[in-house]
Amino acid sequence: MTNAHRQFNKKKIINDPVYGFVTIPSDLIYDLIEHPYFQRLRRIKQLGLSNWVYPGALHTRFQHVIGAMSLTAQAVDLLRWKGVIISDEEKDAVCAAVLLHDMGHGPYSHTLEAVLIKDVDHESISLAFMQQLNIEMNGRLDMAISIFTNKYPRKFLHQLVSSQLDMDRLDYLRRDKLKAKIENRLIRAEHITENTIEKKYQEAELVQILYERINQLPDRMQQVFKLTYLDGYSRAEIAQMLNLSENTVRNTNAAAMKALRLTLSAEQLLILISLAGSLQMAN
Repeated sequence: MTNAHRQFNKKKIINDPVYGFVTIPSDLIYDLIEHPYFQRLRRIKQLGLSNWVYPGALHTRFQHVIGAMSLTAQAVDLLRWKGVIISDEEKDAVCAAVLLHDMGHGPYSHTLEAVLIKDVDHESISLAFMQQLNIEMNGRLDMAISIFTNKYPRKFLHQLVSSQLDMDRLDYLRRDKLKAKIENRLIRAEHITENTIEKKYQEAELVQILYERINQLPDRMQQVFKLTYLDGYSRAEIAQMLNLSENTVRNTNAAAMKALRLTLSAEQLLILISLAGSLQMAN
């Protein structure tokens, strides 16, 4: 078989019971799906022992992560359509991170998670699998691991993998309801994706603007401002940490606010500080 035939052979379509035809978006994703580590997910039930009560709930982690990966690819395409620059490498990496996020699950998924390996969650095992796969694949998962561990600079990509409304959750809310035949309002992933993902991206970009402005301040002013507004320490705690008087801390923050107001309105500054603080806590 020629190289051209091998490349063509990776262009696969999966008929998913929830979304219909799902396209494998790249060679990297195809290679990951074909790996024996990933294929074991075909034998791990998504809902553990739930099928004893809901006989239809026999779907697997394999089906779930394929669906979550497809939603991630759609979310990236949506952001691109709205003018967000996302490289093909970044799309591959975030799709890979979502695809592999449940690799660490053992038999019966969450049911036995705390029993099989005590004090080790499935996310830690998933990361270990990813690191081993990265060695075998000569570093092709470097960016995916960076996104998965929230070390990649563009934080909104990690939020597609893990956040209060990530692609994992969007898939299982819909898939589990369908398979268990729970009568409830259908989760429209495309509607949530269009509104929520764009908002998360905009928030991350706005916070980046605030950090750029803060980093232009003098060192001591930066330190006091970040401890106050991003880390949430009190004036007394900061004074003790930095060996300053509380009056100096107050005056330093006032000077920082005045400097930031040269490029940001009061309303913008309050919104950005609130967003930055909430993202800092989430991280």
